Amino acid sequence: MLKQTIKISGRRTSFITALTRDRQPIFAERRNIIIFLQSLKEMQAIKSASVLSYAVLPDHIHLIVRSLKYSSAQIIHSLKSLFTRNWKLVNRARENNLCAPGLWQPRFWEHEIQDDQDLHYHINYIIMNPVKHGYVDDPEDWPYSSFAANLTNNDLGLGDPEYAS
Repeated sequence: MLKQTIKISGRRTSFITALTRDRQPIFAERRNIIIFLQSLKEMQAIKSASVLSYAVLPDHIHLIVRSLKYSSAQIIHSLKSLFTRNWKLVNRARENNLCAPGLWQPRFWEHEIQDDQDLHYHINYIIMNPVKHGYVDDPEDWPYSSFAANLTNNDLGLGDPEYAS
């Protein structure tokens, strides 16, 4: 589906999947997706990471992230922490004494991208995931992914931090 070429040498590029605790559909609510995307943007700035592709589904997320300085574990830990903090701030404002038990499963799955072919395979996997799960018939109908940006090779709207040499 996608034929763009992306240089991956010299940078750690990882495909990451993280699940919500007990696969609770936290991201079935649009406001939680917005909180997640804001947290993703924050993580990207804090960790000098570049998000190449993403999909947010009701009970899990997929990302392809590139970083010079940080491991996938450090990146996903930061993202989960930021989302949890931001989620608590928004929801505490809505309900007094709301306590969030763990929102995320403690572990995550990762695969280090090996080459352009591997990268394209995983981008296609991410953008087709909402179709696979039956949420939409066409990936362009799922608004919570990087499908349009990946198709046109445009910015994901998250910004792209400069890397130190």
